[in-house]
Amino acid sequence: MNTLTAPPQHKSPRADAARNHALILCTARSLFDSLGVGNVTMSAVAEAANIGKGTLYRHFPDKAELLHALIDSEAQALHTQTEERLQHHDCAKENLHWFIDQALDFSHRNSAVLCEATHHAPSATLNHPARLWWRDVLTELFTQRQSEVEPAYAATLIFMMLDSHTLYNQLNTMGFSLDSVRANLHTLIDRLV
Repeated sequence: MNTLTAPPQHKSPRADAARNHALILCTARSLFDSLGVGNVTMSAVAEAANIGKGTLYRHFPDKAELLHALIDSEAQALHTQTEERLQHHDCAKENLHWFIDQALDFSHRNSAVLCEATHHAPSATLNHPARLWWRDVLTELFTQRQSEVEPAYAATLIFMMLDSHTLYNQLNTMGFSLDSVRANLHTLIDRLV
């Protein structure tokens, strides 16, 4: 398989700065999960992390930067897991199903963060750099399976179904459960390959 394009990475900071960065991300994630992304201010993050506001703002100039960093951090972990999986498992169909589960869980877990981070730009969650490589993974796997549907189109279709706004709509407006969304995506993949 071709090497995947990784989400953007940054220079390694000093040890204390790295600890503060990790602490801020962990604290923000905990607050966002428990109180809701829209209900958490930067001041609340600084207070809960027991750091000064200046330290927080040196790492993240605004809430949008903090939200993007959370997405990037989790996307990098998924990217690493995906590369590892694809290097050790040759069955494209099994890899497709595995990747769909990982991507769906990522979108579900990060739905509120993705929506809040990108709420001002149409289709921004689909075009976020931390997620664009998903389409590349899906295209490569559909190509390996020699799908009757054009691989790039099949990949785009599945990729769009994993969008946080689409997932939110399926779960909260259309009444599908997460298990139902998962099962239907797997059935769709089986029919596409």
